[in-house]
Amino acid sequence: MAYAEKRGKYWRVKFKLPNGKYGSASEDDFGNRFTTEREAEQYGQALEADARRGRRVVNPRSGKLTFRAFATDWLDASDLADLSDQTYRSRVRAQLIPEWGDYELRDITLMSYRAWKKRLARAHETNYVNSLTALLRLILEDAVDDKLIDSNPVPFGRKAKRGRYVPPANLGEDEYVHADPHQILCASENARCVRDSIGYTMIMTIAYAQLRMGEVAGLLKDRVWLSDDPYGSAIRVDYQGHYLTGKGWTLHPPKYGSYRTLPLPPFLAELLRSCMDLYPDSPYMFPSITGRPLRVDDQFYGEFWNPIIAGRPAEPRRKGTRGRPALCPVPGIEGMVPHGGRHSGKVWMDEDGHPRVAVEERMGHRDRSVEGTYSHVTPEMRRRIAVSLQARYERSLGVAQTLWATPGQPDLPNIAQPA
Repeated sequence: MAYAEKRGKYWRVKFKLPNGKYGSASEDDFGNRFTTEREAEQYGQALEADARRGRRVVNPRSGKLTFRAFATDWLDASDLADLSDQTYRSRVRAQLIPEWGDYELRDITLMSYRAWKKRLARAHETNYVNSLTALLRLILEDAVDDKLIDSNPVPFGRKAKRGRYVPPANLGEDEYVHADPHQILCASENARCVRDSIGYTMIMTIAYAQLRMGEVAGLLKDRVWLSDDPYGSAIRVDYQGHYLTGKGWTLHPPKYGSYRTLPLPPFLAELLRSCMDLYPDSPYMFPSITGRPLRVDDQFYGEFWNPIIAGRPAEPRRKGTRGRPALCPVPGIEGMVPHGGRHSGKVWMDEDGHPRVAVEERMGHRDRSVEGTYSHVTPEMRRRIAVSLQARYERSLGVAQTLWATPGQPDLPNIAQPA
């Protein structure tokens, strides 16, 4: 039972917690000190009544912790992969601390959260906004578990609709622009103009091996297994490579631990074989132009990716420069990002009717459905995917002979030549 104690001019209440121990409070939820014994006892009795009704009992002093202090401790205590840790710290520093840092945890309300989210939505893409709100929800949920606040003001899932209807962003449109094999071939020819055969091969590898960009950057030469058997070559995905603040270049397990072996269509195996010795001092299949690990940053997009998709005008040779040839834009894939090449390969496999379980395995996804549980991937399924990808590449070459005017078609082995 709650009881009050005199402390100078004010009173403190001791109240029983669900675990049998006693907590104490010297002020109410609004920060007012108890000036009478009765005020203190009533507050303690209310807390005990909440506990009997199953409500979480929170020490009133705990909610005074600022979001800045709690988020800093939360980041330090979280067991995260290096890349996730860098991403979380960046988002907390750039967005959450400037907005919520000086708030006491108990002062973060649903209304203030909604107003913040509305401002974010006006300035940023939907995916980025969703990632920020999810991170804030995660941090505050741990504050609830630590009994610093009694409930999380950031809502979970779908709730009753309030306010006017706002259609989802890009309603009816794909989130990622994807390409057909001919468009990938055009982009690859542009990449050849920028970085010779290694640029051509990189674009083909993204689309036809369906690799994530980090997996491309982290692909080691000894994980490219080449064979004289036309369909015996494969890529082993064991790493993704990234530059991390304070750590530099690092290799990490692939996203979600999606280790996998990818049988290659013959044309891609031969392209990789031809690039194997271009940078003999680098252990990586696709290093930067200087031979260092590939950094997927603003320079990568500005000097390589954006020009091969959107085109660029010719730049004449000047003193101290070599000049640059013009690149034709690739029609129909304006705005495509590297991940769109991976999506392209997924679309092709779906169109070719391959079993879902085999496609998801090649993409590095875990299929937790009933179908995924009771279906199994066989070597023949994997081989058929490689065969169909080879056929698509050969057909794209046939189209390119009539539509694509860039001189110098790739020098391919006989098996990759169009019929």
